Amino acid sequence: MFEKLACWLMLVIFAGVVGCDGQGAVVEDRQSAQRAFDEAVALYDEGQLGQAEPLFRQALEGELQQDLMVVAGVNHSKCLTELEKYPEALEAIERVREGLSGEDQYHLLRCEVYLAQGDQAGAKAEFEEAKKLNRQVKMPKKK
Repeated sequence: MFEKLACWLMLVIFAGVVGCDGQGAVVEDRQSAQRAFDEAVALYDEGQLGQAEPLFRQALEGELQQDLMVVAGVNHSKCLTELEKYPEALEAIERVREGLSGEDQYHLLRCEVYLAQGDQAGAKAEFEEAKKLNRQVKMPKKK
């Protein structure tokens, strides 16, 4: 009887150490998302947006730390805008809306997308919404 109890106890301890509860996969996914984010930021800073975009997407689909999700989402939307994938850029902005520092930032990001696609009326409408919320915002420059 004691031997069976000892075996079960050893099995429970071993399972906890090895990670049979799936924690190992979560940690690996989190590390993979972090690596993708770090690589994407480096490429983004170098102006290699075409290479950064799929890495930002990978980071966002993984277990990226919550505080980095908004940064990744905003940068992802900017990559998509530069790559002229405007509907996808607007969707990316929607996904991070709640995490932005303010609703004015949401409208300014949308304004940038509309400017990039040449939609002056859309850009102006978004800018006016941002201006209602924060009178100190400036109209983004068209790139």
